[in-house]
Amino acid sequence: MATQYGLYLSKNGTTVRLPVNPAEYIIGYQGDNEHSNVLALGEIVIPREPKLAVISFESFFPGKQADPYVQTAGGFQEPEFYITLIKGYMADKEPVRFIANRYYEDGSAIFDTNIEIIVEDFQVTEKGGETGDFYYSITLSEYRPYEAKKVELQMPTASSAPKVAAAPVAAPQPVAAVSAPPAPAPKTTQTTVKAVATPQREVAPHTLIVDKVVEVSGYLYAGAAATANKTGYGEQSGAIMKISRIASIQNAVYPYHVTNTTASGWVKESQIKISGGGGRR
Repeated sequence: MATQYGLYLSKNGTTVRLPVNPAEYIIGYQGDNEHSNVLALGEIVIPREPKLAVISFESFFPGKQADPYVQTAGGFQEPEFYITLIKGYMADKEPVRFIANRYYEDGSAIFDTNIEIIVEDFQVTEKGGETGDFYYSITLSEYRPYEAKKVELQMPTASSAPKVAAAPVAAPQPVAAVSAPPAPAPKTTQTTVKAVATPQREVAPHTLIVDKVVEVSGYLYAGAAATANKTGYGEQSGAIMKISRIASIQNAVYPYHVTNTTASGWVKESQIKISGGGGRR
């Protein structure tokens, strides 16, 4: 039976729901702290940036739409579709977005996980007596964006180098010996290093994104689906709120979750008026 709780993979505007939810999945957060022993003090720990999060789970791609575990009955795809899709993610060597939309059985939202990942490992297994079903295990590693900085070196030309005049030579005197003139000072060069940071991509001010500050009017709902009930916060009128997450489920009627210090809930785009603020993708 279909449920709102689902796992998704998304890239370049195309979001695909995995057809069968796994029995369990693990999101591992591991530290990278350094431990040392100090004389007369003992062991100490030096905090460092945590390692990348790792997501792993096992499930299967059903060969028949009638399988009771299928969560994508309205858009059923053969196992080959998903296998080709994930292998393509690996071949592209580009990040993919992993989304976990969590809901209680009554349809009310819990919280979402929405991060960029790289497919680290993907194993597919066929089992005797279950022809058409393809079992798989997959490991996803968190992706942290990075970029190189451009450094330009400006070297002076020979004509622009400072010139050093030779010391004058004293006129010979009527003496037995004449002192040699001092050697000219060596020429010097200068090197200028200019660091240029690559500009970051700007987000259009009218875009609805997570952490965007907006004005909200109308009722707040307990979930993103059309069957969600109104919350008990009452009707809002120009309330200043922040978008905390955006639902990725198909046909979401109330796709934007907004919150402030006094209320929170799901709303339609037509209930939102942009009032400013930054936000993140």
